[in-house]
Amino acid sequence: MDKDKTCSRYAPVNKYDIPGMESWLEDMAARGLFLKGFTLGFGDFKKGAPKQVRYRLELAGKEKDGPDAEIYQLYRDSGWRYITTFQKRFHIFMAEDSAARELHTDPVVQSYTLDKLTRELVVSSAISAVMMAALLAALIYVIISGSFVRNVILNATAANLLALLFWLFVDARSLTWAIQVYRLRKRLRSGLPIAHRKNYRRGAAAQYAEIALWGIAAAALISGWVLQANMGLNHSYRLPELQKEGIPIVALSSIEQGRTTAEGGNQYGSGWKEYSLLVPVQYVISQYGFTETAGQTGGNGMPQVSMTAYYYRPAFAFLAKPLFDALAGEGRGTGAEADRRTLDTPHLDGAVYTKREEAQGGQMQRLVAYQGSQVILVLYQGDADLSGKLDIVAKALNGQ
Repeated sequence: MDKDKTCSRYAPVNKYDIPGMESWLEDMAARGLFLKGFTLGFGDFKKGAPKQVRYRLELAGKEKDGPDAEIYQLYRDSGWRYITTFQKRFHIFMAEDSAARELHTDPVVQSYTLDKLTRELVVSSAISAVMMAALLAALIYVIISGSFVRNVILNATAANLLALLFWLFVDARSLTWAIQVYRLRKRLRSGLPIAHRKNYRRGAAAQYAEIALWGIAAAALISGWVLQANMGLNHSYRLPELQKEGIPIVALSSIEQGRTTAEGGNQYGSGWKEYSLLVPVQYVISQYGFTETAGQTGGNGMPQVSMTAYYYRPAFAFLAKPLFDALAGEGRGTGAEADRRTLDTPHLDGAVYTKREEAQGGQMQRLVAYQGSQVILVLYQGDADLSGKLDIVAKALNGQ
């Protein structure tokens, strides 16, 4: 067939809007485009001379690929020609003769054909509503538990956000479809026939928004993979590499003040990059070494000290304070030995120190500090007093 005589158009009508779909197809025929079939959400049309025709949608029963012989013959005898089946839900018929009679003359009887579809959509909407309620409950729990910043600000990516918005949109659309079919069935049940002509353009924005969201979601997923590959998120960095990138390093050797020894005379250290939409600059920097007096015993028989620093630079400076508050709140101890203090220094905007006994033995010291748009969390296991090393942290954040 000549390709110039065929074309595709995106349907600006949802699949359950029976009057809207019929009206759109009739408008296409008036422009010389006659339906051949559907590919995904696109109508495939054959070009011809503009003509006034009528289209009717018949709800598919058990025969999903085409009408059964009885329905096919009834429509044919009444002057209607079978065109295609749309998404295995509706059989579509067309009449070129304006005198072709309507097959459904009793609205109440026709309403019974929508009973099963209405039940299916109501159940689907109920499941969507339960899932949305569960999501809302989870969000409320995250906020109440104080882990909102940790779970959202530090972990939310553009793909996560788009997936959430897309899911909410699809759930809302599912509810809209159920209401639409329910109202149509109610109209028929009351004895009023289907109004086959409708202004379908009012709902077109939602259809175009849906296909746009599909495209954006796919683009975000692909870009997320590319971004992760190019950002080095799976790459391990040595400390000198991080320093060249301008990442503040609180050196374990400076905390231990020369008491740390290891092979080659230096402590071991490495870091890796993390990412979120609101905190695009995140690094985890881990260091450990050995001393003669402190910490846990290492594989060489010498006591081990360790320190892990989490460095954050939010995309917006105003997020630094709530991020600092959330991280400081997570350090609250529950045991009698817990030591928690707010530290003052003119070189930092805020600092909180916590020390507590670990269940497996030893002490964990925790220091959270922020300066401008930078936040750092330091976890330290060793004998040095981390609260007395605040100036070292301040110098690191201030680039000294």
